[in-house]
Amino acid sequence: MLQSPNLISHPKPQLNFSTGEEIAPGVVVNPIDFSFNQIKPPFNSTVFHLSPGSQTTLDSHREKEIWIVLEGSGILIYEGLSFILKSQEAFFFPPFKTHQAVNNTENLLFICSIYW
Repeated sequence: MLQSPNLISHPKPQLNFSTGEEIAPGVVVNPIDFSFNQIKPPFNSTVFHLSPGSQTTLDSHREKEIWIVLEGSGILIYEGLSFILKSQEAFFFPPFKTHQAVNNTENLLFICSIYW
């Protein structure tokens, strides 16, 4: 059995999130703050959430990107085609491919983005 003193005597290898920023109405992005732990991974990551009825702007960039749907559901618009987004799914976007998330539900939609 673990003893309580051991649990609190060592720091957790936990990362922190930067302050959230609303990038579109109802869309809040929280980047992971790697500088706090002086970590320099070869990627960046954010968690963003979409309020019911909100959507991200249509995005296209030179970075490769992965989305992992953490919670909720919605619609992915990828290169003009619509797909269902569901919890526990992951999506890959090659550079310069257009993508957008739409929350057409009554619940929050949480997505983790990893890009490099």
